[in-house]
Amino acid sequence: MYLSNQNEKLIRKFIEQNFQELNSNSIKTKIATWDKNPDRIFEEIGKLKAIVENNQFSKINPSKFGAYIEKELAETEFKIFEKKILSSRVRTEENFARVILDYLGDDYIQKKDLIKRFFSGKYFYTSEKSLLKLLNEVSTKIKLEKLESKLKNKDPKSGKTAIEDLDKMTGVEFENFLKTFFERRGFKVTTTKISNDQGCDLILQKLGEKTSVQAKRYVGTIGNDAIQQVVASLKYYKCDIALVITTSKYTKAAEKLAEANHVELWDREALKKKLKE
Repeated sequence: MYLSNQNEKLIRKFIEQNFQELNSNSIKTKIATWDKNPDRIFEEIGKLKAIVENNQFSKINPSKFGAYIEKELAETEFKIFEKKILSSRVRTEENFARVILDYLGDDYIQKKDLIKRFFSGKYFYTSEKSLLKLLNEVSTKIKLEKLESKLKNKDPKSGKTAIEDLDKMTGVEFENFLKTFFERRGFKVTTTKISNDQGCDLILQKLGEKTSVQAKRYVGTIGNDAIQQVVASLKYYKCDIALVITTSKYTKAAEKLAEANHVELWDREALKKKLKE
C-alpha cells in the first residue's frame, strides 16, 4: 500500500500517542478486522484512515490499512524497547535481563520475539531457549533478593523503607514507591505514560506549584541526559519545579548543569535522609 511521507508521519504520530493502549495483546489480535470492531481505539483508527484517504484523494482497503498499522506498531514498539534498554547503559547479560524484566514485567515471555530481535541486532545471537532460560533465572533471582531484603529489615513494624529496599526494586516499582511516598506527604501525584513521558515520570501538585519528577533507579552514575530531559519536561507539562531522584549519584557535570537550570537533585544520601523523616 502506497502512502505519502506526510501520511506515514501522521500514522507514526498516532501510534506514538496511543502506544500503550495499542500495545495490549487483545488490541493487536483484532487489528486485522479493526473496521468491524466497536472499541473506541478502532473508531480512532477509522478517523485516521479517513484523514489519510482525504490526503491521498483515494480509498484504502481496510485490511491493508490494518496490516500497515500493525507493521508500524511493531516497529514503534521495538524502537521504544531498544531506547529503554540502551539508555540503561548496562553491559553484562544479567544486567540486560534485569532491565528487560523491569520494562516488560511478566509479559517478557509474550515479547520473546522483541527480545530476540534486540539481542541479535545489536550484540550477539542467542537461541530462544537460552534467552528464556536467562530471563527465568534472573526473574527468580530478583524475587529472592526482594524476599531477602524484607527479611533483613530490622524494624518491619516501623513502616519505614530502607534505601537497601529500593535497590531491589525495578524502575517501575521505584516510580510507584515514589508516588506513594509523595501522596503520604500531601501531594497530588500524576504518573505519565512510559512510552511518552517527555522526560517526566511523576507530576506533583501542592499549594499551587507543579513539580516534574524524573525517577532513576540506577546502579551507575547519572549524567547530563536526566537533567536535560527533566528541564525539557517543564514547559511540556507546565510545571514550576524540576526534580531528579536517584538511588545512585550524579556526575559533577550533571550537578553543574542542574545548578545552572535550577533543578533539584536527590542522590542516594539525600534520599536516604528523606526515607527517615
